[in-house]
Amino acid sequence: MLPIIRGEFRKLTTVRGPWLLLAARPLLVVAGITGLVESGGNVHDPGTQRAALAHTGLAAILTLIFGILAVAGEYRHSTITDTYLSSPRRGRVIAAKLTVYAVTGAAAGLVCSGAALAATAAWWAERGGHLQLSAADT
Repeated sequence: MLPIIRGEFRKLTTVRGPWLLLAARPLLVVAGITGLVESGGNVHDPGTQRAALAHTGLAAILTLIFGILAVAGEYRHSTITDTYLSSPRRGRVIAAKLTVYAVTGAAAGLVCSGAALAATAAWWAERGGHLQLSAADT
């Protein structure tokens, strides 16, 4: 099973397009938080902090598009045929794909969450607010 997972990671890392989507996620989150603060968001209101950090969930749609493009690209370029021919059990191939895409999506989510926390903390510090991660709304 490990060689199949390695092969899936190799296939995933050789395609540029979907990776551009994942790279755009933190930029989208930072732009959203910046827009929220610059449009007059009150940094002393816990609801504004919740709204700023909610931009991470908004960017999750790009992870969905990432997965769709990665899998659809294999069918478009007919590389899925080679994958199924190299491994006689389709269940293992599908499990490997799910593992690779889940790990990639989780890593992208962590990076995006870190970008949201960093951008929110920076804006709150710049505007004189206090970032409250222990608040119930957050």
